Amino acid sequence: MSTTKDSERFEIFRPASALSLLWDQARPSMDVRTLQWFADGASNHVATQTMHLAGWVESLACVVAFDDTVGSFQAKEGVSELLFSLASQIDGLRGMAEIAAEANFEIRLKLGECEE
Repeated sequence: MSTTKDSERFEIFRPASALSLLWDQARPSMDVRTLQWFADGASNHVATQTMHLAGWVESLACVVAFDDTVGSFQAKEGVSELLFSLASQIDGLRGMAEIAAEANFEIRLKLGECEE
């Protein structure tokens, strides 16, 4: 995540790239307690949101599978909008997962448990 050059991040705005940019700016000034807050909070958020997302997608799949007449996703525009929205949500969750992993690594560095 932190190996991406700033110029590459500004080409297309994506949730994960925005989170990465903010994280890279804030991380150097964080103490262990703040890093732990990010590590725990981000991983809990990703776990909760992916659980909800999986449930919503499964429910939607059931609706579409049993709707033979006038379902909301009969037009391709509805399907593409849904898929673009899901891709964006998943990208944001990926960004949060990367922050959690990097926060845990930073904690270990600050506590002297590993080396760069």
